Amino acid sequence: MADLFLVRPARKSSAYYRVRRQALRVLQILALSLVLIYTLFPYYWAFVSSTKQGAALYRSVLLPALDFTYYRELINNPVFIGSLLNSAYVAVATTCLSLVIGISAAYALGRIDFPQRRAVLMIIRERNEWPTAFVI
Repeated sequence: MADLFLVRPARKSSAYYRVRRQALRVLQILALSLVLIYTLFPYYWAFVSSTKQGAALYRSVLLPALDFTYYRELINNPVFIGSLLNSAYVAVATTCLSLVIGISAAYALGRIDFPQRRAVLMIIRERNEWPTAFVI
């Protein structure tokens, strides 16, 4: 009677574990592929829609029309190029100004001892703990 409880279950072969690993690997690749398709398809669809004109937009063909006439018109438009350069100028200027102010403030908070230093650091820390959408 005691021998019934001492019987060990049969050990599975290495082929079983190999097949199991391969099946898990295939499932991982499938899951990753689905996530990539879900993530990248809107960008692909935006590109496909931008190459089609008129009624071709409403046909359910997933291949691009490869008609780049609107892109050529856009690049040859001086108003668009001026707006693009203006946006680039504002972006670069804003980044440089933010870096100068941020680096100066970081140096002051890190090296200089002043009375409200702890309060300023706590305000910065508390601000960084809240989500951006909540603060705005």
